[in-house]
Amino acid sequence: MIKKILSAFLIFVLLLIIKNCNSHNYNENKPKLVVLIAVDGLGMDMMNRYKLIFHGGFLRLQTKGVCYDSAFIDHGITVSHAGHVTLSTGNHPSKHGIVDAAYYEPKGNTRILADAVQDTLEGILGENNSPGVSPRKILSTGLKEWLKNADPNSKSMCLGTGYVSSLLYASTPGNVYWYSRNSGKYVTSSFYTNEYPKWVKKFNTDSLTLYKNLSKKWECSIPGSIRYMAHNDSSEYEADGIYTTFPHYYETEMAEKIPYDKNAINTWFAWTPFADASTLSLAKAGIQELLLGQGESTDFLSIVLSQIDNICHYYGPNSLEAMDALLRLDAELKMFFEFLDKTVGEENYVLALSSDHGFPEIPEYRIKEGKDGKRINDAELDKLLSEVESTIGDSSVFSINTEVRVAKLLKKQNFIADVYTSKELLSKNVTNDDFLRLYKNSYRKNRIPRLPLFSLSTFESSIGKAGVMLRLKEGAMISLDVVIHGSPYDYDRHVPMYFLSTDVDAGIYNQKVSTTDVAPTLAKLAGIKFPSDLDGKALIK
Repeated sequence: MIKKILSAFLIFVLLLIIKNCNSHNYNENKPKLVVLIAVDGLGMDMMNRYKLIFHGGFLRLQTKGVCYDSAFIDHGITVSHAGHVTLSTGNHPSKHGIVDAAYYEPKGNTRILADAVQDTLEGILGENNSPGVSPRKILSTGLKEWLKNADPNSKSMCLGTGYVSSLLYASTPGNVYWYSRNSGKYVTSSFYTNEYPKWVKKFNTDSLTLYKNLSKKWECSIPGSIRYMAHNDSSEYEADGIYTTFPHYYETEMAEKIPYDKNAINTWFAWTPFADASTLSLAKAGIQELLLGQGESTDFLSIVLSQIDNICHYYGPNSLEAMDALLRLDAELKMFFEFLDKTVGEENYVLALSSDHGFPEIPEYRIKEGKDGKRINDAELDKLLSEVESTIGDSSVFSINTEVRVAKLLKKQNFIADVYTSKELLSKNVTNDDFLRLYKNSYRKNRIPRLPLFSLSTFESSIGKAGVMLRLKEGAMISLDVVIHGSPYDYDRHVPMYFLSTDVDAGIYNQKVSTTDVAPTLAKLAGIKFPSDLDGKALIK
């Protein structure tokens, strides 16, 4: 009897050992680092236009990664805040709540404009005059939180070139930093920490200063033989209409501001490709300091690179400046991937690269080429917004009758394609109208997007206040910048999507996928659980 008990005990112990060994092996095979890179404003049309001349990071993604040629943003208001949170959470804006950078929400018997990230409970460390920000209004968890839930020892770092861009990937405290034009440094919110670590202070003092100095002279790095692939460098439609050609010099183009604007160099730097190079350099410093991807856990790194967006806004997506920035980024990504190979190990990380939106062409160019295009001037914009305000009058902004009256007025404008009321947007009926579906994904009952029409003086929109959404005609936009995005058309929705992992065979896939699929796919590659009710799905089994 004793022998039988002893034998059964030994078998039980042996099974436990085997189970633990298998579990250990499985954990060893998990990646040590999950990397999500978002190139702000990078449309698939730009990638296709220059795909034959990439020789760096983009070439590696194209040849060694999994490429989805038909990746689209699946919501109608294609702006950065909404697009980034969608990449991070795997949900549409209607679910994660960040429907726009600013939106209308109820207050008493009216609606007021609310910033998507401003938070009076917090401050930006070192910037006493800047409004506080936090991710509290994000209603969904994301990759950072999923990894932490799977392993409490998981570390993370979220970095960004653009204002609060990294905040959109981090709903919980941690290492979160973005470049600020106000202080000219990489900053963070008191939501994440109470003080800057020494390595960030050192980077701001030493490395960032070097990058700023480099940015003072932005010369075209593109060989003359391939410059024909972009628009002519001299164009009356680009930038301020004066400084439209290479080289771009800080002392010349900012000459009027330098004497009285102490932040002139900070602003200049934020409109050059050197800012993204700086952010990638900060990422390297952080990886080494925090030992990301070098422990037993699976860590998380997100990087938002914003200079394609900034340069496209100012010069246009087909400009020589945008082409130069993209090729410079191609080279920087090559060096960053090689750094990851050396520091973390090529087999120890999984990576995704995508974008929050694409870009249309400058309206004047579209018109010149015989395409539909419309620059809505400030006078006609203000006139329309005033008429909408008068239409609302003393009636309730929460009345469907008010919405119908406003919609009727808006549909008379020759630059508006359609208008959607709350009744249509909240309907659960399946629709064959793809545009309506996209706008439903950008709509939340108590958060009405401000775009696409708002005053350039007050930044208010009586249209959003009324509770309706509208679609401009293709190629139409206000004069906020030389060119702006935000529409439901393919030029704003078609974006690149790449995954890089040694465990997955490289290939190009033509199936139509959504940016909501990025987060769950990375989670799948990392072997961690993700919420079952996401709008997106894991693409790689």
